[in-house]
Amino acid sequence: MPIAPDDVHLDALSTAVRALANGDRPAANLAAEQLAVVPSQLLTRQSITPTMTAQVMQRDYFSCLYCGAKIVPPPVLRAASLVWPRLIPYNVNWKTGVTHPIYVSHAGTIDHVKPYAHGGLGDIDNLATACWSCNLQKSEFSLDRLGWQKREPIASTWDGLVDCYVALWEVAQPRASAADIHYHRVWLRAFGAERRIMADAKTPEQVGKDKLAAAATEAAVAKTAAERFVWQPGDITITNPDGTVVK
Repeated sequence: MPIAPDDVHLDALSTAVRALANGDRPAANLAAEQLAVVPSQLLTRQSITPTMTAQVMQRDYFSCLYCGAKIVPPPVLRAASLVWPRLIPYNVNWKTGVTHPIYVSHAGTIDHVKPYAHGGLGDIDNLATACWSCNLQKSEFSLDRLGWQKREPIASTWDGLVDCYVALWEVAQPRASAADIHYHRVWLRAFGAERRIMADAKTPEQVGKDKLAAAATEAAVAKTAAERFVWQPGDITITNPDGTVVK
């Protein structure tokens, strides 16, 4: 069961508001001073890079460490939405009614186990894979406050469909906007999928050699075909209307 927060700030706010309501502005201001927070509590959250996100999800076997649900990285879901836009609709703001529910139920996120607002660091040891629902519920609360426990990653063959990311993207790319292309290039690189694309790709030199080889093959085939139709004496017999042979 979730643990209720302490009432330090609420008590200070209550005292300040009641003093103000009673016309005692000096007392209200004095009580309000208890609400001040030190700058360290207002630090800007350190961003989590796509590469670090991929590392954490792979470490956690693409499962939520709070509820155990299997997760799919958002870029994989977005690629699927490009392939099947009518069946898996996506909205950049995840608006209810225009975004498929699988985004809320199975999209993977990265959570600070010890909230950043409470002094938690942004290193990989303080990060955990979480489904969108759990991350939304946890917010800036500590596990103790919520009465939750973090699970240990359990080895699994589930890979969040990352093994299919390249295939999805190859089909999705013709429908992608410039922003989509940039977005997926970043995530393909983060998950190491870009290396698979590059491995399948040919260098300009190889493309040139392949074109020359193809042209040579076509020329050889054409020459062979032409030689088959070179007329040789005696190959064709021409007859007159009366049936006599033209010599």
